Amino acid sequence: MHTIVIQLQDVPQDWHLIEPFFYKVQSAGQLSIFQVEEGKNGSGFDKLYHEITHHMSQMRVSKWQAVVLTTVPCPRLNTKRLTCLLKEMREKFFRQFIEHELPPRAVAFLMLDPIKRTSNFAPDDGDSNPYWQLDNEGYYFDEMTVRHPANMFVQRELEELDATWGNQLNLTEAGRIDRPDPAFISVLVEKINRVSGRFIEIIRDKKELLKQDTIIGEQLTLPQLESLEASFLQLLQRKKIPPLAEDLADFAPSAILKELLKEKLSIQSSIGDYRIIRQTSAIYSVEKRTTALVNIALFLNAVAFKDHILSQISPGGIFELEVVLRSGKLEEMLSGYDSSLHAARTKIESKLLDRQGMTHNRFEEVQVQPYSTEPLKENEGLLAPVFKIRNQATYMLEWEKYMDGVSAELEKRERDMISGARAGAKKIQQLKRRKSVLEDEKVEITEYLEELKDKVDTLYAELDENEPGQSIETKEWEKHERVANFYMEIHSKACPTKKQVAIAMGVSGLMLLAPQLFSLEWSTIDFRNNWLSYSIVPAGMLFGVLAIGFLVKAYMLKPVERLSKNSEDKRKNLLQSQQESHRKYNNYLNKMYELYRTRQYYETVKAHYDQIKQENHQLRYHQSRVDEFLDTCGRLINNLGLSPKLNKEYHDFFETKFKPEVDVSESPIYSPFDCQIEKETELEKLSISVGKQKSSVHAGYLHVIQELRLVKDQVYKL
Repeated sequence: MHTIVIQLQDVPQDWHLIEPFFYKVQSAGQLSIFQVEEGKNGSGFDKLYHEITHHMSQMRVSKWQAVVLTTVPCPRLNTKRLTCLLKEMREKFFRQFIEHELPPRAVAFLMLDPIKRTSNFAPDDGDSNPYWQLDNEGYYFDEMTVRHPANMFVQRELEELDATWGNQLNLTEAGRIDRPDPAFISVLVEKINRVSGRFIEIIRDKKELLKQDTIIGEQLTLPQLESLEASFLQLLQRKKIPPLAEDLADFAPSAILKELLKEKLSIQSSIGDYRIIRQTSAIYSVEKRTTALVNIALFLNAVAFKDHILSQISPGGIFELEVVLRSGKLEEMLSGYDSSLHAARTKIESKLLDRQGMTHNRFEEVQVQPYSTEPLKENEGLLAPVFKIRNQATYMLEWEKYMDGVSAELEKRERDMISGARAGAKKIQQLKRRKSVLEDEKVEITEYLEELKDKVDTLYAELDENEPGQSIETKEWEKHERVANFYMEIHSKACPTKKQVAIAMGVSGLMLLAPQLFSLEWSTIDFRNNWLSYSIVPAGMLFGVLAIGFLVKAYMLKPVERLSKNSEDKRKNLLQSQQESHRKYNNYLNKMYELYRTRQYYETVKAHYDQIKQENHQLRYHQSRVDEFLDTCGRLINNLGLSPKLNKEYHDFFETKFKPEVDVSESPIYSPFDCQIEKETELEKLSISVGKQKSSVHAGYLHVIQELRLVKDQVYKL
């Protein structure tokens, strides 16, 4: 069962001294502490209700008990009466849990009472005494201590009712009790009527005071006055109804009113099934005040650790708490606590000194060329066809075959390039899985981080500058091929065929030789002796025709040859461009790998650096908190008048118990109950006395307590 402690007002003085006592049960999920915040129209209780229900939902709590921690008197309320506090908590707070079917199994009000009291347990100050009177009896029975009684009942008014009643009756004059003498009844009725009239006047005066709206402090409301009036008159009238009461001879009207006021206005009217536990304290005695706080801390631990303790306390009862400690155990426990904190401070300071120089082993240098591919293959047998007159008719077929061959070559090289890039990426993925290797050299971690960061930035810049881009060689060749084929077809068809050349040259030769041949006298020509002279001119003309034919042929073939050479150069340039892209892809993959490794190194070193920083922050946090808790522990020990000794065995205890990553409330070194070297034993029992009922349970970590006594309270009486 979960225990929820509700601090109804600001924490008591020196409360921080005992907060470490709750860490053990808080970290175990057995106890939670909530503070009521000030709010208008009960909004503080509404907010607290939502906080507690949310907490129980998160903790999956279905069974719980509540302990309301308050101080007497309670300055949080407009009224300082305990009766009003109980009523307000029931109506504005606990009713919400009941309506939502999540009622507490038990509710106890644990009151810290620092008020100095007289021999009859009345407060020895004028401020608290009136509230104490109302809480106990429902009226001011000591009017001397009350400055503004307002419309509350006072002792004087009760005495007036008794005086109005007059002398006591003699029952012997009544005769038989079941059939009293009419004369006696007449006297009795007269007394009742006088008292009734006087009481009605008193009630009327109190109602008039209400109308004036000048009442300061406690007051009776109109419904309360009317209820008291009706009940009092009804009970008073019953006194005349036979059979007469045997105590009529000693009857006083104030007795009825006292009973009604106690029933309707005192603690008895609002306690219900609540349990009220009062712990005496002191304002000016440091030792008594601190002892009371320690008793409260131990009691709350016992209630949370052994959740049935609260249910053993009688509902509707008011008790005073007495905590009996085992001799020397508290001093022994605080000694262990103090020793543990001193050991923690020494160890933490040592750890921080050891961590001043933050270093990290240098990683091995990244292999810049983890992957490389062979150059793309070139089809050396693929050459542009040579144009000749004799193959003019078939040249376009050879030319298109060449152009298609180049396209196929470029496409194949592009596929090889993509395949090589994929193979490289796959190989690099395998290399990425290789564990990073640390060298023996240690470097200062911040400098190494800066170095790796600069290298990462440089690699990013290099990747941006040397990005391979998209391969366009195949598209470039397709564009060139369309243009080249178009012009090649034109130029090739413009060239003459072999037959056309022969006819042209023959016709040209005949046309040049015809004049000479017709001018000769063939009958007088002596070819045998003068053949040389007759052959020189035809031979020169033939040579000229052949020379002119050669020049014409060269001129007509020049566009074809130029187009063929341009295509060959274009092919070589595209092949070179593909090879360059292939090299860039290869380098890009290598740079990507280098960037990956360098970033991995950087992230690893950064994570180590952040971890060291976090651990240092945690250690510095705990260093400051240990100093705070040492001061708190020292004040607690001094306030209790103890003189424990430091135990050096707690240096080893620190190594096993200290957890820098957890909060103070969850770290064992901050809890006095966890800072104990001695183990718990089954032999140690915790006795519980509630009134005359006694029981015992296994003490567990609460072996410092010998007995919890809950004796009938003498300050607040039902």
